[in-house]
Amino acid sequence: MIFQNLKKILILLLGILIILIAILAFSFLNQKEITGQIINEYTYTTAVCNENNLCQDYEISCQDEKVIDIKPTGYIVQNSKDWKDPRNPEDIKQWCNIN
Repeated sequence: MIFQNLKKILILLLGILIILIAILAFSFLNQKEITGQIINEYTYTTAVCNENNLCQDYEISCQDEKVIDIKPTGYIVQNSKDWKDPRNPEDIKQWCNIN
């Protein structure tokens, strides 16, 4: 009886060990090449508003200070006619130059 339980435990531990080895092997094989270069890629969202205060949210993808991609998120807000954008006008115009 004790020998059968020990055998089951050993089989379970062996299975776990095989799974762990497979995960480690996959992670080593799937590594990207290390070049030493610093890649400054980031994504953020910002609202773009028109003269009627209709604002649409966009996802901006940047690499360093260069725009890589611009995608609408699907979120749109119609603000009132007297609404003023509280953001600094210079910040609104600058994409991919976030401090």
